[in-house]
Amino acid sequence: MTLRSVLAAFVLTALAGCALSEDKVALRYVPTSSATVVDAAKGIPINLDVVDGRTSNRTIISRKINSYGMEMAAIRATQNPTELVERALKQELRIRGFDVGDKGLSVTATLNKFYNQYEVGFFTGSAVSSVDVNVLVGDQSAPTFEKTFNANQTDDAFIADGDNAKAALEAALGKVISQIMANSKFMDALISEAGAGAPAVTPSSEDVTS
Repeated sequence: MTLRSVLAAFVLTALAGCALSEDKVALRYVPTSSATVVDAAKGIPINLDVVDGRTSNRTIISRKINSYGMEMAAIRATQNPTELVERALKQELRIRGFDVGDKGLSVTATLNKFYNQYEVGFFTGSAVSSVDVNVLVGDQSAPTFEKTFNANQTDDAFIADGDNAKAALEAALGKVISQIMANSKFMDALISEAGAGAPAVTPSSEDVTS
């Protein structure tokens, strides 16, 4: 047996790990960049709603694989990924000065994908994570802004377990949230739409000059 074959066999064995037992991981949001207050956003009320639009893999975030690349035991999150997305968006909006609550401009974020796929390589495996979020501002029938944001993260993984899936998914989520908050059209929609909805101010008689 050649050294190359020995190394390949070792990698495949390590990657499989305990492929028959399920893992559960606690996910967290890890910001990818620092944020500051946006003066124009101060006090603007935002009503954020995050919904689960996933059509598959709604109860798991990944699966372990065996040495042949076959999917095995499930990897699950201790919380619903939509809750994580909601906390992340609320955190970033509040940092910038928005007042996120149950009133104000409607912002709907739909989580369409949140999944890590393990892949087998020759010298190492990979944890390939993808997060997909659609963001809509305003009324569903006539939104002032709508865009789908997607980010991927690929990490080397010697073991196809919950920890490696967690790390890759958290990185992908951080990228998506960063994309959303850095999108100037999204921020403009929040500020301009909120301003357009403010009541008009009627000048008093003292303010009117002949």
